[in-house]
Amino acid sequence: MGRDCGKFDLLGPELRTKLQAVENVAVNDEQIEELRRWATFLSADERREVRAAAKAILLLVDDLAAAKSQLAEERLMLVAEKIALSRQGAQHPFTGRAS
Repeated sequence: MGRDCGKFDLLGPELRTKLQAVENVAVNDEQIEELRRWATFLSADERREVRAAAKAILLLVDDLAAAKSQLAEERLMLVAEKIALSRQGAQHPFTGRAS
């Protein structure tokens, strides 16, 4: 996200800054895999409550991964929609102002 496409800056500086701030605090793929490794390790513990915690971690990690995927898809759809609208009216896709 935030790349130029032809003569359009697809996000604009304000939206790009907000998106980068969100991405800076988001859980990345490496962190998700670390959580999976912890949960796998904990699932082998002899204590039932620890194994239950491991299962809960895995469920949450799966939900987090699905949410990240959905968010990425929605961002792509938003960009595509803005580009299509800008082509119809020759307006900047995110500001709505004439190019």
